[in-house]
Amino acid sequence: MSVRRYRSPCREHGVALITAILVVALAASVATAMVSRQQLDIRRSANLMEADQIALYAGGLASWAGQILGRDRRDGESDHLNEAWATVLPPISVENGQVAGYLEDMQGRFNLNSLLVGGEPDEIAVDRFRRLMRVLGLIEDLAVAVLDWLDADINPGFPAGAEDDFYLGLEPPYRAANRPMASPSELLLINGIDTAAYEMLRPHVSVLPTATPINVNTATVPVLMSLAEGIAEQDAEKLTEGRGNEGYPSVNAFLADEVLAGRALTDEKLSVASDYFMATGDVRIGRLMTGAVYLRLPADLAGAGEGVAAWLDTRTRAGGEGSLTEAAGQIAGGRVVVLVPARDVVLLEAELPTRNRQQLLKALPYLVEEQFGADIESLHFATPARIDKGKATVAVVAKDKMRQWQEALAQAGITPNAMIPESLALPLADGEWSVLCDGGVAILRTGVRAASALPASKLELLLRLSLDRAAGEQPGRVRSFAWSADAENEAVLRRQCEPADIELAVERTDSLLGLYAAGLDEESAIDLMQGEFARKDRFSRYWRPWRAAAALALVFVLLHSVAATYDYVELRRQDDDLRNRVERLYKDVFPQARNLVDPRLQMEQQLKALKRDDKQDEFLRLLADVGPVLRQAPSLELDAMSYRQRNLDFDFRVRDFQSLDELKAELVELGGLQVTVTTANAEAGRV
Repeated sequence: MSVRRYRSPCREHGVALITAILVVALAASVATAMVSRQQLDIRRSANLMEADQIALYAGGLASWAGQILGRDRRDGESDHLNEAWATVLPPISVENGQVAGYLEDMQGRFNLNSLLVGGEPDEIAVDRFRRLMRVLGLIEDLAVAVLDWLDADINPGFPAGAEDDFYLGLEPPYRAANRPMASPSELLLINGIDTAAYEMLRPHVSVLPTATPINVNTATVPVLMSLAEGIAEQDAEKLTEGRGNEGYPSVNAFLADEVLAGRALTDEKLSVASDYFMATGDVRIGRLMTGAVYLRLPADLAGAGEGVAAWLDTRTRAGGEGSLTEAAGQIAGGRVVVLVPARDVVLLEAELPTRNRQQLLKALPYLVEEQFGADIESLHFATPARIDKGKATVAVVAKDKMRQWQEALAQAGITPNAMIPESLALPLADGEWSVLCDGGVAILRTGVRAASALPASKLELLLRLSLDRAAGEQPGRVRSFAWSADAENEAVLRRQCEPADIELAVERTDSLLGLYAAGLDEESAIDLMQGEFARKDRFSRYWRPWRAAAALALVFVLLHSVAATYDYVELRRQDDDLRNRVERLYKDVFPQARNLVDPRLQMEQQLKALKRDDKQDEFLRLLADVGPVLRQAPSLELDAMSYRQRNLDFDFRVRDFQSLDELKAELVELGGLQVTVTTANAEAGRV
């Protein structure tokens, strides 16, 4: 009888299954890595091609600008805003993208480098710059700080000057330029000029290589107001109207305008022609064709064909007004951000007991129930994308209003990506509040997610209540945006701001949607498309069956990430090794070098220095003359070479004295050389 142990096949099958899973995982990881690297190579090649396209189109725009300006110089002696160069080149479709561009007259702005002439302040220019600062609502004594930045001395001016002793005390420290500016952005480095002040100055100042006159045919309204004392905004606007279609033919014609009667203004540093223009091109190729379309809904929206909506396509800068049906034909293919009327949305703070979004959305109606007289079931509540425990802003709007908006958009064929209250699109800076009066509605924005809207007649009440509520945390400045001069609203704002020692800055805007596009931060704003009004994902029903596959794909991605990390570490090691080799090579070539920061740049500087050195040039020429003779000398072995005081010395060995004499004779035959044999010794069969 024989007995043997039975081995269960289940264990073998289990090992085989695990092995198969590992093989599949490994194969999937390798395949994923190959595909990802291929996609990376494809994207890299596409980026290079798009970069080349952009460079070529940009060159074409520069050529276009040169041709326009050259033709303008030949055809006329003056430059004004009705000439061909002032026409904006609209977006032109090109292969896989679009190009657009425009020209601006830089002499229509105040040239900051005109403040100093011959190293001394130019009184006329300084006075104009002071007035420009005052017109823009800035501290005019900051002109002294700008002068200190430009002048060559180290003595700060009074009262707001600053030189190296001030700037070196900042973190990080730096020195005053003490030279003409290279860019208007240098203003941000000057004491007293913050980002808000720079943004106000930027459209009205330029930096040109030399002092230039101001072109009165293209000067902005604030620049015209700065030309002489007493020129009000209405006067400057009349001067722009007085240009007509052909501009002022001469400076004398400008000075003869009745608006300037009695003004202390001469033709000094004024002109009707310009020599400096700035060309701005916008080239968008491939993936760079991004941007958003901003659509502002009318307050009286009742249907797709009713009410006057406004839109702005930031990809092409094209915009317009009309019904939603008309808007749909103009904004197709873009990401649509809808700005809803501020008066229909209430923003309020609520105490939040939880961070869980689902629980919060259920509890919100009851958290704010006491603040509304309406049935909370008829209201829609929206919260920020990020919710912190404590307090958060909640946007409240009637559900009927949301349905009306979304139905009108759907009828017009517009699918919005976000719906945001327009009050949260007003530009806002730290320590400031923003005010806008438009369409009989006053909007006041006091924080990132804090804003209110009331009828314009209640502006004073709105501001007073907001200031009382912000006791102890009042703003240092209130910015009022307006289409044109509004003395009544400005007086209302001053009545509330001046007693509280709050600065009031009034800014004109010719594009409300442009203002909103610049001021909107979608990450911090509140999107009303939440809950039942959220954008429906038409692909959601296909997602559930693929969850298991997605989990497996995630595992593959993690494996690939490990491989990518290893590749990165290895490439970093190789990069460090190459850098060390470059540094060693540099030190071998230039042993006297001590501080090594950028070997490539320092090598180029050393080579440039050698090219500028006359002695080195003489050495190279001498070596070029004798080199061919030495190279052809038979059995010559060069041991050392030195160059001192225009003498090139060699230590070498040849076969015999006859070879030495022949070499000397060949060098003498070159002409212009004095050849001397200092010592010659026979040793080991060599000389």
